[in-house]
Amino acid sequence: MDKKMFFANIALATDRIELFQELQDYLQGKGIGVSQINKKDQQLQQALPTEPDLVVLDCSDQDVGGLALCRTIRNSYRVPLVLICRPEQEQFTILALELGADFSLSATGSTPIIAENIRAMLSRLNSSPISALQYGELKIDANKREAFIAGCSVHLSTIEFQLLWLLCTKAGQVVSRETIHRKLYRSPYNGYDRSIDLYISRIRQKIGETKTSQVYLKTVRGLGYQFVGSEDEPLRNSTNE
Repeated sequence: MDKKMFFANIALATDRIELFQELQDYLQGKGIGVSQINKKDQQLQQALPTEPDLVVLDCSDQDVGGLALCRTIRNSYRVPLVLICRPEQEQFTILALELGADFSLSATGSTPIIAENIRAMLSRLNSSPISALQYGELKIDANKREAFIAGCSVHLSTIEFQLLWLLCTKAGQVVSRETIHRKLYRSPYNGYDRSIDLYISRIRQKIGETKTSQVYLKTVRGLGYQFVGSEDEPLRNSTNE
C-alpha cells in the first residue's frame, strides 16, 4: 500500500511470518503501514522504497546474527530502532542497546501490547514542536533533529536526541528518571531500568568529543538529571512557540 495512505510507516525485521502478519493487521487499522525486512537481507537500504519512521528488530531467537543486524540497521537508518526481546535476554539486550538500539519490548507481550507501544512511540515522535534551542556553543534543532557544538554536527540516535531536547527545554530544572521515562517511552519507570543512564553517558561522550569544556548535563544523585550551562549564557529559542 502507498506510504501516503498512512500517517507513519515501520519496518519489521523478522523471519516470523505470523508476527509480521499480526502486527500488520493490527497497525494498519491504526493508520500505520508495516513492511517486512528479511533478516538475512544484506542490502537493507534497498529493501524498502523509502526510509521508514521506525524500525523494529525481532530478536526473540537471541542469535549472534541479531547483534550484527542491529549494527547494520543502525548504520542504514537514522530512525528509532526498537527491539523485541525475551526477558531472559538481559545481556543480549544490553549489548544491542550499546550497538545503537533505542528501546526494547518484551517478546512475551501480546501482539496488541507490542503494537500499542509502537504506536505510542510514533505518536511521541510526531508531536515534537518545531523549534531550535541554543545555549552557548550547543544548538539543538528539533525540526532537523540534529545537535551542533560550535557549528559541528553531533551524531545522536533518536532517543539520545529526544532526551537531550527534553532536558534542554527544562533548563535549570532537575528532571527525574520517572519523568524522563514517561516522556520518552510513555510508560512508568520500573525503578531499575538503567537505559537512561546509558543514553546520558553517550550524549556526554559525543559532546565531549569537541574542544569545548562546557558542562551541559549534570547528574543530581537520587533525583535525576539537569541541563546546565554557565550563568552568563542564557537559553535562547530561535523560533516562537
